[in-house]
Amino acid sequence: MLRPPPAARPSLEREMVTPTGRQSLLARPTPLLRLGTALLKLEVLRPGAGFDDRALPLWDALPGGEVPAGAQAVFAASAGAALAAAGWARARGVKLTAFVHGALLHEVRETLGIWRLPWEAAPSREAALALAARRAAEGARLLPPLDGPEAAGIFERTLGAELLRDLQEAQLSPALVVAPAGAAAALAGAVRALRPHFPGVQPVLLLPRASGDELPELPMAASAPPIDIPGVRREAVTRAEAAQARAALARELGLLAGHAGALAAQIARRSAVPAGSCAVALVGSAGEREFSLDAANAAAQVPP
Repeated sequence: MLRPPPAARPSLEREMVTPTGRQSLLARPTPLLRLGTALLKLEVLRPGAGFDDRALPLWDALPGGEVPAGAQAVFAASAGAALAAAGWARARGVKLTAFVHGALLHEVRETLGIWRLPWEAAPSREAALALAARRAAEGARLLPPLDGPEAAGIFERTLGAELLRDLQEAQLSPALVVAPAGAAAALAGAVRALRPHFPGVQPVLLLPRASGDELPELPMAASAPPIDIPGVRREAVTRAEAAQARAALARELGLLAGHAGALAAQIARRSAVPAGSCAVALVGSAGEREFSLDAANAAAQVPP
């Protein structure tokens, strides 16, 4: 195969460092992987290893203009959103502080330290929003959360548009779209994009059955983002089910996904769908962020 001369080949270093390159990297689509009658949307392969970096353009189009370098800014975040925001803040020189709610594992704490992103833990999403608003009243720029209604519009134009194109090319009709509760904005955006073409598509939101079942991307109600899409079916799941799903996905596909995303994949796979239809699972959160949870599961004798 002929290769272009060196000057014509794109520079990976330039693509990852320049602002234009960052945007093009974030705009790249993620693949669909077939698993039985299910299709897995592999958001785990995003540059930020999850859903949240799709919503970052929200902060570059704020009504008050972009946040300038050196400015103080605050926002309420899940662990995944805090990680996505850390790279955004470093690249722009913004002094960002995150108020983090939901499950916060050792790997996330360490990574936020490496990025030097100041953060404070909050007991709930509402508390995190209140803390961010209080800091904003002292002069910091308040940024909208990456899992709110504004973010759902970005997911509709990106994640949803990608899904629609891929499903139409494959001539498949989605019966279900399954996602964990922490990905509610992504689920809402995806379903909004699909319903004009597939009116019967059913959104399925996974929730922890009890407080001991809370996981990254699978928050309890107090830390769960809102979802603004009609006809949502909610399904309660357990930590043990998620651990089994993660192990099964790794064995069968060699895919190391987060616990909640792996469980979404397995639920999509076992769902009965009409002939010619499929179930879609939104699979986010890098699996290597959850090794400490595997160790905790083993100590608690949660079955793999």
